[in-house]
Amino acid sequence: MKTNKVVNIGIAAIWAVVFVCPLLLRYYYNVAENLQFDWHDLGRTYTFLSAFFLLFLLHHYLLIPLLYARKRYWIYALTVVVMLSGFALFTRNTPRDPHHGRPIIEHANRSECEKKKSERSEKRPEHPDFRKPHRHPLLAPPDIARLIIALLMLGVNLGADAMMKSQEQRRRLTELEQQHLKQELDYLKYQINPHFFMNTLNNIHVLIDIDQEKAKRSLVELSKLMRYTLYESNSPMVLLSQEIDFITQYLSLMKLRYNDKVEIVSQMPTVTNGIQIPPLLLVTFIENAFKHGVSYQQPSFIRIALAVGEDNKTIYFECCNSRHLLKQSNDSGGIGLENVRKRLDLIYEGDYKLNVEDDNPEQYRVTLELKG
Repeated sequence: MKTNKVVNIGIAAIWAVVFVCPLLLRYYYNVAENLQFDWHDLGRTYTFLSAFFLLFLLHHYLLIPLLYARKRYWIYALTVVVMLSGFALFTRNTPRDPHHGRPIIEHANRSECEKKKSERSEKRPEHPDFRKPHRHPLLAPPDIARLIIALLMLGVNLGADAMMKSQEQRRRLTELEQQHLKQELDYLKYQINPHFFMNTLNNIHVLIDIDQEKAKRSLVELSKLMRYTLYESNSPMVLLSQEIDFITQYLSLMKLRYNDKVEIVSQMPTVTNGIQIPPLLLVTFIENAFKHGVSYQQPSFIRIALAVGEDNKTIYFECCNSRHLLKQSNDSGGIGLENVRKRLDLIYEGDYKLNVEDDNPEQYRVTLELKG
């Protein structure tokens, strides 16, 4: 609707200029040469311009919508031929200027020119064929010129309209793709959140029977995590510093549950330079590390490192966890890792590096490099 309004305003402005130009041109010349203004000749000019204008209106507001609605090109072509024929007939039968074809400045003072012509004709000797009426061809050169201009006008109108409709379709397609992308990303993100909270609640459930004070602190930490996921992670991108705070709180929650047999080491940058990343992206790798890399019977470790490159744009992330024979069958990462891959593909379109090393029987290692 907004595009159609802009197009109509543009069409009105262009035709306003076309209709005003002859008036200004004749006024300027008559004032400069101190000649009498010829309203009759100006009216004849506007008659031809009105024919062009009517032809344009019929083509733009009637034929082009009919062409796009029914896709019958032969009807469109036939109607254009009929309209051009009517245009040519109208302009041919319009009273012509005897000096038609000359510039405006050559016949502005036509009364004096006609007077001199009549004086010369009185002195001209009689001739048998002198008064014989002259037969004009079906289409004189001025008629052909106007017909060509009308045909070019319709062609430019059709081409411009087709180009604008193509741009509008591309814009709508882009909006639909962005909407679909947002919906898919939201689906993937909200699929991760329940998975994360399910594991965290299980951890707190275990702590209630072991240490109630730790369970209380865990609930406080969980409330902070929930506040982040509910209010901060709705944006498509968040600051890396916010994600680091979230990871730190998550690790603090995990340390309350596990004993000294589980080594939890993390290295986080202190300066992030305003880098942004998708929310809840890195925590999925950490969650999988705790899920598959921790054993109560054997020593286990979780080692996390996050760094910012020298260009202050590149993010380097590494998550390494121990592997145990009873859990190696589930080391694929589950739903969380699969969703992370999909999110990375949708957001970065392949412009990232994700490497999963699972050939080592003693440890599982994930590295990620992306532009913030």
